[in-house]
Amino acid sequence: MKLMILDGNSVINRAFYGVRPLTTRDGLYTNAIYGFLNILEKERGEEKPDALCVAFDLHAPTFRHLRYDGYKATRHPMPEELAMQMPVMKQVLAAMNIPVYACEGWEADDVLGTVGRLCEEAGWDCAILTGDRDSLQLVDEHVSVRLVHTQGGQTRTERYTPDVFRAEYGLEPKRLRPVAADAGRAPSLVLVESVRGAAEGMVYEKNLVLYRDPAHTQYTEELERIYHAFS
Repeated sequence: MKLMILDGNSVINRAFYGVRPLTTRDGLYTNAIYGFLNILEKERGEEKPDALCVAFDLHAPTFRHLRYDGYKATRHPMPEELAMQMPVMKQVLAAMNIPVYACEGWEADDVLGTVGRLCEEAGWDCAILTGDRDSLQLVDEHVSVRLVHTQGGQTRTERYTPDVFRAEYGLEPKRLRPVAADAGRAPSLVLVESVRGAAEGMVYEKNLVLYRDPAHTQYTEELERIYHAFS
């Protein structure tokens, strides 16, 4: 069995910037929805999963925001032209009978990492579709990551397996470390710092933290219920 899970916010963000502005007669922007569906159908055709779902962030603070005031403080707000498409995108997915998952206080990244681990434990293969390189740490024998790139209005994906990752980075996926210059943003280390007090050079394992911290047992059980909903 194979599950494909999309990082909804990441994919629709890249679709928004990868497709020229499109609007309805009423002024509703639709370019991100159009691009998202094109990416979804293309990747579904290539992966041929037995099950499909999408994870989204919620418009609310996560536990990382509560523990670290500077978490994502420099990130620009979502453009209004994209924000107006989010509820419509979720309605379209519902009409397509594609499950959408989100958990209050947590990020879509956490859902991706948890579902990937659950698939691994169940003997399923899992294909994660995202534009976030942080997810590459999840790659293993059962979990592959399809990394979305948008450039010059064109969208392409790279499929990362353990062999592909080792060939590019020269280390195991779970040893992925934060890199300050990655995509021109601040080190991902701060994402972990708010969780368990990271030291310089600590291995970055944000997406796996749910399985390392007993305080998150209740949430892990909640995500297991999500897993059983589509298993």
